[in-house]
Amino acid sequence: MATNSKVQRSPCSSQLKNFYYAVKKRETWALRMLDSSGTPKNGFVWGNNYWLGTYSQCRWTSSKQALLPAKEISAKDPEFPPFSVDFFIGSFKHNSNYQAKLNVSKEDLILIGLCLPSVCSVDELKPLFESWAAQNPLTVQFLYNFTMKLNNVRMIELGTADDFPLSISLSLIIGTAISLVIFATLYDIYIWRPLRKQCECIRMTQGNTWAAGKIRNIRGSDELLNRDNNLNDGYELKIDNSLHKSIPTGDNSQQPQTPPVRRNHKKLLRKLFVCFSAVSNTQAIVLTHYDKEIVPAIHGLRFFGMVWIICLYTVYYLKDFADNKPLLLRISQGFTEQVISNTTFSVDTFFFTSGFLLSYIYFRNRRGSSRANDGCSIKKKVNEFGSMLLNRVIRLTPVYAVVLITANISIKRNGRRSLFELSELSQNTCGKYWWRNLLYINNLYKAEEMCMSWSWYLSTEMQFFVLGFTLLIIYSRYRKLAACLTGGLIMCSALINGYLSYSYGLAPTLDHQLSSLYILHYPPWTRVVPYLIGICTGYFAIHLKGKLKCNKATLITCWLVGPICNLWALFGLYNKDMSVISTALYSALSRPAWGLGLAWIVISCATDNAGILKGLLSFKGWIPLSRLSLTAYLLSPLIINLTYSSSETPIHLDFFPVVVYFSGFVSITYFCAFILSLMVELPFNQMGKCLFRRRQEINQLNQQ
Repeated sequence: MATNSKVQRSPCSSQLKNFYYAVKKRETWALRMLDSSGTPKNGFVWGNNYWLGTYSQCRWTSSKQALLPAKEISAKDPEFPPFSVDFFIGSFKHNSNYQAKLNVSKEDLILIGLCLPSVCSVDELKPLFESWAAQNPLTVQFLYNFTMKLNNVRMIELGTADDFPLSISLSLIIGTAISLVIFATLYDIYIWRPLRKQCECIRMTQGNTWAAGKIRNIRGSDELLNRDNNLNDGYELKIDNSLHKSIPTGDNSQQPQTPPVRRNHKKLLRKLFVCFSAVSNTQAIVLTHYDKEIVPAIHGLRFFGMVWIICLYTVYYLKDFADNKPLLLRISQGFTEQVISNTTFSVDTFFFTSGFLLSYIYFRNRRGSSRANDGCSIKKKVNEFGSMLLNRVIRLTPVYAVVLITANISIKRNGRRSLFELSELSQNTCGKYWWRNLLYINNLYKAEEMCMSWSWYLSTEMQFFVLGFTLLIIYSRYRKLAACLTGGLIMCSALINGYLSYSYGLAPTLDHQLSSLYILHYPPWTRVVPYLIGICTGYFAIHLKGKLKCNKATLITCWLVGPICNLWALFGLYNKDMSVISTALYSALSRPAWGLGLAWIVISCATDNAGILKGLLSFKGWIPLSRLSLTAYLLSPLIINLTYSSSETPIHLDFFPVVVYFSGFVSITYFCAFILSLMVELPFNQMGKCLFRRRQEINQLNQQ
């Protein structure tokens, strides 16, 4: 071939021949290069396709640092290669039928690491690798009866000029955020707080109780709990009570006159600047006081749900890095291991709590309003909804965008450095489709086109927020219609899940989940049931007013039915040998059952009928961790991916090592989530509150 003839006359060919003859002579540098290259490994039947060698050893070979060779090595034997070396990864597709399969992408690729001369380019090596693979040179090929076909060749790179613009952008963002936090903290401690205390003292001495009340700490307990509305705890759900409460009439002469709100832009800028104070924001996170009317068990559900999600991603991403990945399927078939193989219910837990809090706070703010005011104009309701949606987007998007940029840069750079073939292709998709994430519609496209595949939740939850608030608006005027629509949506979603499972022959088990994410996992129409059940639960929790009037027999029945629903959803597929119809019924009913089980847990805690369970879920220590749910969710898959892909060796799936990984990921995730929340999430949340509060005050004065 012409290509081969060119290769034979190239510097690459010359240095490869030099390497070959040096190996035959057993020269130290050549043996070190050979030793750092990959060789066939045991465990091929169980999916060990990683013949990676040692990347760091290859780099050290030409580092010109003596490694104290053995005395038998002659001083004339050169220790370092006469040329620079680089590490290359060749991926070859095999066709062996003896290897167990997990039905995930790229599981039939054999990765071979080679320490070769730096002068060799990828284009020069490809024909050499193809020629080598066509000869079927390995004993393991004869043993397991397979051939190899070259898929790709790439060089491990430490960094390229392509990363520079994004790296500079990220560095500027981080530097700006750190500077703002430092200066805002100093301003808050030495200027803002003393000035605020001085103003309070002056106004209190003047007897202006109205003004003193207005200077209260904006991060009080009530606001902190309101911002915990869902996983995206980035906004305070405040309903315009003027739409529902009648205006008091009578003699107002005894009421204090509210001073006019002046457009003091300097004061507003100072307030916005203080929003970046690390001291105030740390207090906002760690404060464990909560509104007595909020069901505190929600914090426990959110924290344990987040830990469960981290467990899910710890196991899920092993599919790219484990040298015995089919063992995941074997393990998932155990009874207790159903908790791991069915971790998708952890996400349904967050959907439930989001719907519950949306409904609960909505009806709580309407409590006491007359039924006549329920029929207020649709225009006002739509304006209220638009304001809520805008508030939510403004407060969620900044932290989302920062993680998006970070993930794009880090995954792209790590993809060039990693020895593994990654299924998370954010380095290819984020540059094209990042706008789908910021519009919260990326879950409506194919899974392989997603930037940050785990961000599907944010888009889905945003769409559920629009749906849920629309149902609440309809309920304010047409209660029966809203109830029928909610019930109809629950039934339709359940039927869709059952139909998809039946038509595709899918069961929501680990292997089918991995191969059918776009069918059963990402679409909002397959996940909406727990959210709607949460909305209904919030309605009942408000109208029960903390008291559940029922006899002991009914209470015992509820405590039997509720946990049974959760246990059936979690362990219902323990016997995997089920008919297609049985698995379709499970797919249709498992999420409604899970939502109903959670509904009883929340109702029992809200009415003081949960005993020890209420004490566990209402523990105040969960409150700060619950507030970090958004940033923890955004960061955990990124941290796990970067950790796995940075390794030079594959991970051997075993119980205790995975537990250690999981424990470390939980700790690191919450630490990083705290930093991100402190620097980005909370400052923008507080800025949004400040701006919207100022707008409401001005609008109220204009209406007087």
